[in-house]
Amino acid sequence: MNQTVKHRHWQTGVGLVEIAIALVVIGILIGAVLQGKHLIDQARLNAVITDVQKVRLTVQRFKEKHGFLPGDFPYASRDIRSDLPNGDGKGSLSGNPFSPDSSAGKFWIHLNAANGSVISTASTLNYGDGLIECGFGGGYTVTSNPIESMPGHWIVLGSKANDTSGEGILLTPEQAQYIDKKLDSGSPLTGAIRSLDANRQTTGKCIHEGRYNLSNCDKACVMYFSIDE
Repeated sequence: MNQTVKHRHWQTGVGLVEIAIALVVIGILIGAVLQGKHLIDQARLNAVITDVQKVRLTVQRFKEKHGFLPGDFPYASRDIRSDLPNGDGKGSLSGNPFSPDSSAGKFWIHLNAANGSVISTASTLNYGDGLIECGFGGGYTVTSNPIESMPGHWIVLGSKANDTSGEGILLTPEQAQYIDKKLDSGSPLTGAIRSLDANRQTTGKCIHEGRYNLSNCDKACVMYFSIDE
């Protein structure tokens, strides 16, 4: 009788030890996964910073050499490559950013050609095919004067909201703030780097009372990088 009770107690003890070990292992695995995700996100954010710096520098050199912004250059077929579409020289990067016929689309065609990169021949530009892709799933387009308080020309980091807009949500407020602090002041509504809620709306999910809404952990932000400064 006593041996049976002891055996049952031993079995119960082993079961509890096994459960405890399993919980510890699960905890370690979860911690490793979360740490791995953090490192991956950090690498993607740093890649964005590198991308933006490269594009802005390339645009500056293009403008110094040709006197026009890429996409606006009216002599692209003469001075860069004979098969390039010319810009209209009106000083605006407007139109559908996914269309190779708009000045916003020609921006990347001119820039890629001047840089010796492959030029997309697709009828519609897409992230990874004519447009630079971002590790978070969206990519880069350009626009002029997105809102009244943001005159000039801007690289847009967002996702494809529809067939004519690349200003869909892409980053969390924390991610956007990280990039902003690394390249500018960290203030979303001032400086050469700005952030807005998706499609230029004022939902408060990305920006709240003039600051990044760090209480929101969901994707909500679109970023803008001036190429005039």
